[in-house]
Amino acid sequence: GHIGKKDRHPLTLAEAEDLLASPGFSKLSEDEPGPVQAIYSRLVKQFTLSPVASVLYHRQAFHMPLYPGVRLTFDKGVRASSISTLEAPLTSYHYALEPQQGVIELKYFHTLPRLIVSRFRELSLSQATFSKYAAGIETLFQHITGNHHRGDRVTDDVFASRGAS
Repeated sequence: GHIGKKDRHPLTLAEAEDLLASPGFSKLSEDEPGPVQAIYSRLVKQFTLSPVASVLYHRQAFHMPLYPGVRLTFDKGVRASSISTLEAPLTSYHYALEPQQGVIELKYFHTLPRLIVSRFRELSLSQATFSKYAAGIETLFQHITGNHHRGDRVTDDVFASRGAS
């Protein structure tokens, strides 16, 4: 697998729309680039990247007061669209997972409490790497090629560049 790092930076709706709508880079970043705009600009210029897919899902998140550094999320209805704007119609989305399937994410800062570990073992849940974006890209590729087989999914990181061969 790939080793990656996630950085989180807040964006306004206008900033997100601007980043998604620009073919190269946004006018917004030229005025006063923030951390997201600076990273986006570097990637676009260095690798000729542009958005190729939108991933939509419903998330329920639970924080545990007894364990403040632990968060459990349930993602369902994972779908992907080749329209990479915030206005993509729901009809453009295809299920990346079967509708009855979902993804459980357990996030923690330092150590995972034994109570949670034992409960996951009782439920026969084990750690796995899964990328909703990679599953979405694979689903879109299957729809484009006409191959709708839902066998083993590729879960490694996927990097897409329009115009790349």
